[in-house]
Amino acid sequence: MAPIHDGISQPIGHTPLMRLSALSPEGGATILGKLEYLNPGGV
Repeated sequence: MAPIHDGISQPIGHTPLMRLSALSPEGGATILGKLEYLNPGGV
């Protein structure tokens, strides 16, 4: 279950990141994607 927040400002700054391992060669840099659609502030 997702966390329940008491106000709109609590989850801001906690946008989830997802590892995009298919875009990076083995031993290369870690590439992350920011999941903005889960960001309630939209920024």
